[in-house]
Amino acid sequence: MMRTILASAALALFAGNAMAADLPVYTEPVAQQVYIPAGFSWTGFYVGIDAGYGIGRSDANANFDIDDDDPETEGPLANIGVAVGDWWSGGGLLGINAGYQYQFGSFVLGGELGVAYTGINGEDRIDVNVNTAGGAFDATAFLETDVNWLATARLKAGLAFDRGLVYAIGGIAFADVENAVGFDIAGGRIDEDGRWAGGDWQTGWTIGGGIQYALTDGTAGRGAWIVGLEYQHVFLGDNEVTVNGGEGIGDVPVNFDNDLDIVKASLSLKF
Repeated sequence: MMRTILASAALALFAGNAMAADLPVYTEPVAQQVYIPAGFSWTGFYVGIDAGYGIGRSDANANFDIDDDDPETEGPLANIGVAVGDWWSGGGLLGINAGYQYQFGSFVLGGELGVAYTGINGEDRIDVNVNTAGGAFDATAFLETDVNWLATARLKAGLAFDRGLVYAIGGIAFADVENAVGFDIAGGRIDEDGRWAGGDWQTGWTIGGGIQYALTDGTAGRGAWIVGLEYQHVFLGDNEVTVNGGEGIGDVPVNFDNDLDIVKASLSLKF
């Protein structure tokens, strides 16, 4: 009897272990790893080229200081201000630029230097009637503008949208500008073919804005290629040309105001 009980117990224990071995074993699921690429960063140095077109507007004012002793005139005629006229110019430009910018959050701040050779030029011929206390005389003004070089130093502030950037710029501008003027005054005071030119580096200011887009992300040690489109307004201030008016008129200072509106496309490499 005892042997029968022990044999039954051993058989039950063996059967239980066998059934337990057949039961599934629960294990914690392994979390899948998902790669999320980092957003594009605008921080870094960059160099680039740009090309575009500029439209200029110039106006000139003359200040005649006619000699009271001139036998061809009567009465005091000193300091006669004359608005000579205004005219347009235009042409292409090609330049290079370099700068640095830093991104924090969605904001981007930086600075940029640029220089461009330009073919912006224009001329006009305007008939002028000068009324004075001693009478009136007619004159024809020959006016020219030629912008040879343009350089800018600008601050840059923008808002980034991953690979896109919208920004504003503002700073100082330097330009090599030549203005020329000639007067043909009735009565033969000035030779019809006479022209007087004056040019120098002028200092002014510039404002504008633009958009940029990164074509590549610049990972794995490679630079990021960036394309952009920008508008600039450039105000260059006064440029004075002194005309020799001959006997009875003397020197005639002619003041020119020049400003430019420029649209250009750019290709840059950010390191």
